[in-house]
Amino acid sequence: MRRSVSRVLVGVAAAVAVDAGAAELRLGAWGAVNFSSLEIERLQPEPDGRTAAAFGVAFAWRPNPAWSLELRPSHVGRGARVLVAGSPVDIEATVLELPLLVTRDLGHGRLRPYLLGGAALGHVSTATARFGSTEQDIVDDFERTDASLRAGVGLGWRASSVQPFLEVEYTHGLSDLNGGTGLGSAVGAIRNRGVQVRGGVSFGLK
Repeated sequence: MRRSVSRVLVGVAAAVAVDAGAAELRLGAWGAVNFSSLEIERLQPEPDGRTAAAFGVAFAWRPNPAWSLELRPSHVGRGARVLVAGSPVDIEATVLELPLLVTRDLGHGRLRPYLLGGAALGHVSTATARFGSTEQDIVDDFERTDASLRAGVGLGWRASSVQPFLEVEYTHGLSDLNGGTGLGSAVGAIRNRGVQVRGGVSFGLK
């Protein structure tokens, strides 16, 4: 799985056409609302989602005016609400992610829509189960590495060196977070799913 994501990341980087004369470096920061859930293979009913915050920075390289290659280190809240023996259990996790994305502008105006896509590797740093007044650390019950694919749309202001942007992105987890861990085979595969709505701003460095 990690090799597959590594190939995707290399392919994303190779997809960008280089125009050295027009290359630009940008640094940005962003915040988001993350609507996440877990796809659990053998659990019924399906889990409810969890809404949490996310934030990070963006290092962007624009080899020409239409494309960018972006590395976005992120701190993301994830999780879900599941029913266990008829009682709700809130699973709350923190994931440190390293997405590599390509963006492609659509049009040439100052206010410009664009597409984005790529892949990410994440590290599950914390995970907690809350049921009633009880809280339990369950991070060791999960696989710690979470690989995912990303796709979304954005809208950016291209009229100055300071460029605000809004984006909506879908996350499709590839890793089985229950692979070989303490949750047991009866639960089946667990994979991350989510939609992130974020806004931020970037600054030209060159």
